[in-house]
Amino acid sequence: MLLRSFCTKNLVLKPTRCTVPFTLSNNGNRILSRPLSLSSILPLRRSPNNAPKIRMPTAKLIDVIKTEQSTFSKGVIFLAISSSVSLIIPASIGSLIDLFSGAKPDAFFGYSLTSVTCALGGLFAVGAAANAGRAMLFRLAGQRIVNRLRVDAYSNALKQDVEFADKGSGETLSRLTSDSTILTDCVTQSLSDGLRASVFSVFGLCAMFFISSKLTTVMLTIVPPIAIGAVFYGRYLKRLSTASQDALADASNLANERLSAFRTITASNTQDGEAKRFSRKIDTVLQLGRREAIASGVFFGSTGFSGNLSILALLAYGGHLVGLGEITIGNLSSLLLYSAYVGSSLSSLTSFYSSMMRGLGAGERVFALIERKPQIKLGEGYDLASVLGGKSSGTVRFERCAFTYPTRPDATILRDVSFDVPQGQSVAIAGPSGAGKTSIIALLLRYYDTNGGRVTYNGHDIRAFTPESWREIIGVVDQRPVLFAGTIEENIKYGTENASSFDVYNAAMQANCEFVKQLPQGFHTTVTPSSLSGGQVQRIAIARALIKRPALLVLDEASSALDAQSEAQVNEAIRRILNQSQTTVIVIAHRLSSLRSAQKIVCLEDGVVSESGSFEELTKSGGGRFRRLMAEQLSSAAGGAGELQYSRKFDASIEKILHLAQPRRGSIMSQLQPRKQFQAFNTTYSVQEGYSLHKELGQGAYGGWIVDLWQYSQVLQAASSRGGTMPAGQNWPSRSSEVFSQKWAKRIHAYKAHTLTQTHQTILTKRALREIKLLDHFRAHKNITCLYDMDIVDYSNFNEIYLYEELMEADLHAIIRSGQALTDQHYQSFVYQTLCGLKYIHSADVIHRDLKPGNLLVNADCELKICDFGLARGYQSDPLRAGLAGSAGFMTEYVATRWYRAPEIMLSFANYSTSIDIWSVGCILAELLGGRPIFKGRDYVDQLNQILHVLGTPSEETLRRVGSPRAVEYIRSLPIKPRIPFERIYPKANPLALDLLSKMLTFDPAKRITCEEALKHPYLAVWHDPSDEPSCRERFDFGFEVEDSPEGMRNLIVDEVKSFRKKVRTPLGVQQQQEQQEREKMEMEMEREREEREREREKQMNDSATAHSLPVPSREELQLADDTQSLTCNYTTGERSDQGSYVLDDPSVELERELASTRIE
Repeated sequence: MLLRSFCTKNLVLKPTRCTVPFTLSNNGNRILSRPLSLSSILPLRRSPNNAPKIRMPTAKLIDVIKTEQSTFSKGVIFLAISSSVSLIIPASIGSLIDLFSGAKPDAFFGYSLTSVTCALGGLFAVGAAANAGRAMLFRLAGQRIVNRLRVDAYSNALKQDVEFADKGSGETLSRLTSDSTILTDCVTQSLSDGLRASVFSVFGLCAMFFISSKLTTVMLTIVPPIAIGAVFYGRYLKRLSTASQDALADASNLANERLSAFRTITASNTQDGEAKRFSRKIDTVLQLGRREAIASGVFFGSTGFSGNLSILALLAYGGHLVGLGEITIGNLSSLLLYSAYVGSSLSSLTSFYSSMMRGLGAGERVFALIERKPQIKLGEGYDLASVLGGKSSGTVRFERCAFTYPTRPDATILRDVSFDVPQGQSVAIAGPSGAGKTSIIALLLRYYDTNGGRVTYNGHDIRAFTPESWREIIGVVDQRPVLFAGTIEENIKYGTENASSFDVYNAAMQANCEFVKQLPQGFHTTVTPSSLSGGQVQRIAIARALIKRPALLVLDEASSALDAQSEAQVNEAIRRILNQSQTTVIVIAHRLSSLRSAQKIVCLEDGVVSESGSFEELTKSGGGRFRRLMAEQLSSAAGGAGELQYSRKFDASIEKILHLAQPRRGSIMSQLQPRKQFQAFNTTYSVQEGYSLHKELGQGAYGGWIVDLWQYSQVLQAASSRGGTMPAGQNWPSRSSEVFSQKWAKRIHAYKAHTLTQTHQTILTKRALREIKLLDHFRAHKNITCLYDMDIVDYSNFNEIYLYEELMEADLHAIIRSGQALTDQHYQSFVYQTLCGLKYIHSADVIHRDLKPGNLLVNADCELKICDFGLARGYQSDPLRAGLAGSAGFMTEYVATRWYRAPEIMLSFANYSTSIDIWSVGCILAELLGGRPIFKGRDYVDQLNQILHVLGTPSEETLRRVGSPRAVEYIRSLPIKPRIPFERIYPKANPLALDLLSKMLTFDPAKRITCEEALKHPYLAVWHDPSDEPSCRERFDFGFEVEDSPEGMRNLIVDEVKSFRKKVRTPLGVQQQQEQQEREKMEMEMEREREEREREREKQMNDSATAHSLPVPSREELQLADDTQSLTCNYTTGERSDQGSYVLDDPSVELERELASTRIE
């Protein structure tokens, strides 16, 4: 019953059997003046003898048929027409016989034979049409009826209490499928045939009496015994049908249960045993079918024999009457045909009767499901929001609760259980298996009602609320959550359909669903119950609960069945929830890590509360039940031990949990400043004491983990009070930039990069080295992520490095996927900032190679920064300079996500330059305009096809310059495709944005707009400021790329960390002096290097016979510079290196493999 604010004073609320005192609040709303009483609202539980009886299925079936009364009426009319035509046939045949024999020359009232034949032909056509209409209408009406019954049965099954579901879903499925199918045949085919047989029998007998009452009386002598036999046969068949359907339901239950445990059966090698068990169930159905077959054979054999005897008697007695002249031969023929009609109709009636009995047996089960009344009825009670005056939060209290499951009335689960869950607090329920923890949740959610005592919410018995309104404020995360087939967004929104995409995103981030960002389609990725891991499904279930914004959150063993890594991620999501004081949380748990976070723990044992208190209180109690329970768990995990041994183990575990943040001394670096450890993503972080964990953010691209830290804010305040004196080892960065200094007091993130792993250690270590060098080189630009600090725990032996970078609230991918309303000004700002950072990068002779929305970080002020330089490479516009310098690095096709990859990379990876980054920016702009990636290829071939579909077929000149021979041949084999204007794809976009987009997404890289030209484009005119678009003064040196040994790269990383920390932790004056000295030293070295390179260049040109006539040196000359390096060149020379990368192969080879195995129409 929904109670709202009322404007009409005369309106009286009359809930069922309930009179409740109301008072008016200040705003006129009616609210309860005292807690609800159950005596007036809840009816007494029905005993089995007092349960409502189901109406006879025949009467119920008639009521259902009445819903299609109009269709059935039309069907009966067609039935009457078709039956009338059929009944004319025997009389017509008799008249024709008399006409031909001369017994009755005027048999057809003087009409000619031709006229009679034509008339009968037309009449038969009408009869056939009517018969078709009769069959169609009856079947259509029957299908509608049965579909309605199925929907009603399914709907009522969903409204049942959990007690009904505990009996298994197999029986319900059997009623919805097998029983409904039998009922369908009964209502459609059998009912139509039965009515037709009835009409034939009645009117056929009338015609027979009209022809000869004597012969008809002889034939009717066999009807009574057949009718009596049919009655007994029908009753017997009905019992057999009901028993057969029950046996089939048992078999379905068994099959449903065993198939859901398919993996367990496979692991246990019990396939043969389960097959035999199911075979025994089916044998029961077979035995019942055999009995039905015997009864049917006896009955139909008897009726057939009786019918044949009656025909024989009619022939003998009819011949005698013809000899006496009482009837003609034609009359006898007509009577025999009518008797065949009647006999066939009577046989059909017996079949109809047996089918009806079978259908009524199945219908009885279907109607029983439709009319079943649950113990806990939906809609019965008061709306919670109206009762509480719009306030949904409150205190939960269990008061002397007792409970037994209806299926096990002799087993007492809870006895006199009392405890409370204060509003906004978290309470964990612990106890051994079978103690009643899950039963507490079942009572709270009103899956069952208590046998004694009550559960209250803000003083009101929860049974006084409607189950819907009560469950509306509760979010539930089960131990085994359900994932429905559909998108991730649909799964999170399940039960909260009006939630927005932004709500879905926020709930997912709260639940630590960072993995969604890595999926190709994000929240729109279609999933099945088995397509995600257990930890991922569990986090989606947490997001599903959080999106409701519940006042009460229930976590039932939410991490008990997960591996350590998944458990850590789920526990972090739970920890965030527990820190929200506005949410009341009840946690069912048995692991120490889960129990520690709760503010209060209730220990259940043998159905009673043995003790309760905080974690610290319960663990300090030497002889407490909770302490013994936890010790037993640790003993079990350790394989069993004496009580003293696992008591000590328990003490050690408690100490570890309570003092996890104690500092630990390490080697060289740890001696400079105390460290502390914490767990995140199942990974141990060892950081200096100035940092404190705020939350985990996610996993990096190459195995590292990212966490959100509060950095030095409290230490800074303390240091300021002492006049700026810093503790030992805590030297502050002293850049002159005021903004830079302020950032240190804000949140930053730490990236723990694993540098020396067992697999691919060379590649990953090289990426880590490249990343930290590039971050150091570019840290001065406002649109590139800023590296604040680096840290290695032990210089002498390490396999990880900590990078402390500026924290940004989100990335551009998350913003696009969140569905937030972005304006054209947002697009301009994001593209402009990206180009500013990119110009700075390109001016240092660096190609980013991995630009995508996920690598563009954005904060709340819409400031954008480029990050992730692990795939960056050097580029020289002068190929000779690149070859002689030997610092270009290895160019591979492993560049960016496929959707943002330029076409020249797929066609020939050895031939690309900075224009590939411009293509990626164009793809990002298109995604901003359309809300989705413009090219979402499934593989190399599909990606290329999608690009060609939009941009059209490129010119021959472009193909020859860009593509490999095989790729060019493939493109030439495709039909010529015209270019699709971007105006058609983005009709609402700014025309200037589309103009810039067309210049960025140009197939020919030589014609693609440059970064400097893009910044001057009219679309960005409002942002363009040359003074705010600096270039990097120093080119980045990729000389370290020649080092391939793990030990050598380790030393380079250590040198880089030491150099960086010395730079950022040196006082300002000393640092400026050192920087000036280093700058002068660097200029001298650069000048010396330029002179050496010039001398080398002159020597190379003198030694080459063709150097004076070629724009670039020969391939052999370039290869002499460094045999291990692949070189890049610009697009105007036409030269291309044929060397492959030692990391990955030429993508044109992969393209050839795909083309060979994939036929593209």
